[in-house]
Amino acid sequence: MNRSVNIVYLVIGLVFLGLSGTWLLNETGVINPDGFQWLLPAILLGAGLVGLFASLGRGVAGRRGRVVEVAQAPEPATPPQYAETQPVLDLTSDLDRKLADHEKNDNTPGASS
Repeated sequence: MNRSVNIVYLVIGLVFLGLSGTWLLNETGVINPDGFQWLLPAILLGAGLVGLFASLGRGVAGRRGRVVEVAQAPEPATPPQYAETQPVLDLTSDLDRKLADHEKNDNTPGASS
Protein backbone atom coordinates (compact mmCIF):
# COMPACT_ATOMS: atom_id res chain seq x y z
CA MET A 1 0.00 0.00 0.00
CA ASN A 2 1.40 3.40 -1.02
CA ARG A 3 0.67 5.99 1.66
CA SER A 4 2.08 9.49 1.47
CA VAL A 5 2.91 11.54 4.53
CA ASN A 6 0.98 14.74 5.07
CA ILE A 7 3.69 17.40 5.28
CA VAL A 8 1.68 19.72 7.55
CA TYR A 9 1.19 16.94 10.08
CA LEU A 10 4.88 16.10 9.87
CA VAL A 11 5.96 19.69 10.63
CA ILE A 12 3.46 20.10 13.50
CA GLY A 13 4.55 16.77 14.96
CA LEU A 14 8.20 17.82 14.80
CA VAL A 15 7.42 21.14 16.53
CA PHE A 16 5.57 19.37 19.37
CA LEU A 17 8.33 16.77 19.63
CA GLY A 18 10.92 19.55 19.86
CA LEU A 19 8.94 21.44 22.49
CA SER A 20 8.35 18.34 24.60
CA GLY A 21 12.02 17.38 24.24
CA THR A 22 13.03 20.85 25.41
CA TRP A 23 10.72 20.55 28.41
CA LEU A 24 12.18 17.12 29.23
CA LEU A 25 15.76 18.39 28.98
CA ASN A 26 14.89 21.34 31.23
CA GLU A 27 13.18 19.14 33.85
CA THR A 28 16.09 16.70 34.00
CA GLY A 29 18.59 19.55 34.36
CA VAL A 30 20.47 18.92 31.12
CA ILE A 31 19.86 22.51 29.95
CA ASN A 32 19.24 25.56 32.06
CA PRO A 33 16.43 28.08 31.45
CA ASP A 34 18.96 30.61 30.13
CA GLY A 35 19.39 28.50 26.98
CA PHE A 36 15.75 28.78 25.91
CA GLN A 37 16.19 31.97 23.84
CA TRP A 38 17.85 30.06 20.99
CA LEU A 39 16.12 26.71 21.39
CA LEU A 40 12.60 27.64 20.22
CA PRO A 41 13.81 29.33 16.98
CA ALA A 42 16.07 26.34 16.31
CA ILE A 43 13.13 23.94 16.70
CA LEU A 44 10.92 26.00 14.39
CA LEU A 45 13.67 26.39 11.82
CA GLY A 46 14.48 22.68 11.85
CA ALA A 47 10.82 21.66 11.48
CA GLY A 48 10.37 24.16 8.66
CA LEU A 49 13.40 22.85 6.81
CA VAL A 50 12.19 19.26 7.14
CA GLY A 51 8.79 20.34 5.76
CA LEU A 52 10.43 22.23 2.90
CA PHE A 53 12.61 19.30 1.88
CA ALA A 54 9.68 16.91 2.20
CA SER A 55 7.53 19.04 -0.10
CA LEU A 56 10.36 19.42 -2.61
CA GLY A 57 10.93 15.67 -2.56
CA ARG A 58 7.25 15.02 -3.11
CA GLY A 59 7.19 17.42 -6.07
CA VAL A 60 10.15 15.73 -7.75
CA ALA A 61 8.85 12.22 -7.08
CA GLY A 62 5.41 13.17 -8.42
CA ARG A 63 6.83 14.45 -11.69
CA ARG A 64 9.19 11.55 -12.26
CA GLY A 65 6.69 9.09 -13.77
CA ARG A 66 4.29 11.55 -15.35
CA VAL A 67 4.23 12.12 -19.09
CA VAL A 68 3.23 15.60 -20.04
CA GLU A 69 1.62 16.16 -23.40
CA VAL A 70 2.32 19.48 -25.02
CA ALA A 71 -0.42 20.85 -27.20
CA GLN A 72 0.71 22.44 -30.42
CA ALA A 73 -0.37 25.96 -31.14
CA PRO A 74 -2.83 26.36 -34.00
CA GLU A 75 -1.45 27.76 -37.22
CA PRO A 76 -1.95 31.51 -37.53
CA ALA A 77 -4.78 32.57 -39.77
CA THR A 78 -3.62 34.02 -43.06
CA PRO A 79 -5.16 37.29 -44.14
CA PRO A 80 -7.67 36.97 -46.98
CA GLN A 81 -6.26 37.58 -50.41
CA TYR A 82 -8.17 40.23 -52.32
CA ALA A 83 -8.72 39.74 -56.04
CA GLU A 84 -8.47 43.45 -56.71
CA THR A 85 -7.06 46.18 -54.50
CA GLN A 86 -9.07 49.16 -53.42
CA PRO A 87 -7.79 52.55 -54.59
CA VAL A 88 -6.45 54.76 -51.81
CA LEU A 89 -7.74 58.31 -51.72
CA ASP A 90 -5.04 60.96 -51.51
CA LEU A 91 -6.40 63.73 -49.32
CA THR A 92 -3.10 65.55 -48.83
CA SER A 93 -3.30 67.43 -52.15
CA ASP A 94 -6.61 68.96 -51.04
CA LEU A 95 -5.06 70.03 -47.72
CA ASP A 96 -2.08 71.57 -49.49
CA ARG A 97 -4.42 73.59 -51.72
CA LYS A 98 -6.49 74.81 -48.73
CA LEU A 99 -3.33 75.82 -46.85
CA ALA A 100 -2.04 77.75 -49.84
CA ASP A 101 -5.41 79.55 -50.23
CA HIS A 102 -5.39 80.43 -46.53
CA GLU A 103 -1.89 81.88 -46.75
CA LYS A 104 -2.90 84.03 -49.75
CA ASN A 105 -6.02 85.36 -48.01
CA ASP A 106 -4.55 85.89 -44.58
CA ASN A 107 -7.24 87.83 -42.74
CA THR A 108 -5.66 87.82 -39.31
CA PRO A 109 -5.70 91.13 -37.45
CA GLY A 110 -2.38 92.91 -37.52
CA ALA A 111 -1.24 91.29 -40.76
CA SER A 112 0.10 93.79 -43.26
CA SER A 113 -1.46 93.75 -46.74
